[in-house]
Amino acid sequence: MQQPIEERATERERDPHVEQALAVVLEQADQAGRQDHAEELRARQAQLGEARRRVQPVAEQNRSMMNRMAKAWFDANAGLERVLELQPKEDVLNLRKTAAILATGVVVVILAGGQARARAGAAAPQDMPPMPKPGPEHAIFKEDAGTWDAVVESFMPGAPPMTSKGRETNTVGCGGLCLITDFKGEMMPGMSFEGHGISTWDPAKKKYVGSWTDSMSQGLMSGESTWDPATRTATGWMEGPDMTGKMTKMRSVVEYKGGSRVFTMYGPGPDGKEAMTMRITYTRSK
Repeated sequence: MQQPIEERATERERDPHVEQALAVVLEQADQAGRQDHAEELRARQAQLGEARRRVQPVAEQNRSMMNRMAKAWFDANAGLERVLELQPKEDVLNLRKTAAILATGVVVVILAGGQARARAGAAAPQDMPPMPKPGPEHAIFKEDAGTWDAVVESFMPGAPPMTSKGRETNTVGCGGLCLITDFKGEMMPGMSFEGHGISTWDPAKKKYVGSWTDSMSQGLMSGESTWDPATRTATGWMEGPDMTGKMTKMRSVVEYKGGSRVFTMYGPGPDGKEAMTMRITYTRSK
């Protein structure tokens, strides 16, 4: 009499040979499944690698973002490799799909940003005014550039002038559009003095404009001047606070004489009339 199917199945499961064969089959199937997973992972890594090579030119313009994306990419791959050993197939596939979607999103964002920057860069020159360039008016700055030895004469009413020395260094800056001045010395014997100024050409005013501050004033002075090429003389004024903080306006004249310059300043005297207050003679040092 033939045994029922349930009894035959029970005997087969208890048979050690059958159980060993089943174990071998299951192990082979598991290894084949893991190999399939590994191949899928390698294929995904190859796709991500190709995407990374495509965005490399854009990444050169935004290296910090590329570094963050690369770090996230490597971390995701390391996580996937660990998951392949620890997680069931369904979880691995879901995680891999999620990582692929996120990586693709990052690539799309970077590409879109790079294209937007490229469009903005291409449109910028058309929308922006031309960059300013030095003109004939800035040529005088080159004459002032360098290091100058200075003899300073300070005038007081009813007294002979007091003489001191200093050194001025002028540098052409702002791409040739301005002159930067640094002065160190003595304004009066035994009294150290330091001043800093900047001058430029104002095309709207058609004048030279500048600012000045020093260790004997309590703020910033500003002024304007004009240039007479026939007499090689700059004439102008400066206004700002004096040692007491009182606003004072002074007239200035600069005469260019070959390798020297003479700067003369005039201000209100005790009687309210204009009087010479200072004269500096500059001789080129180098």
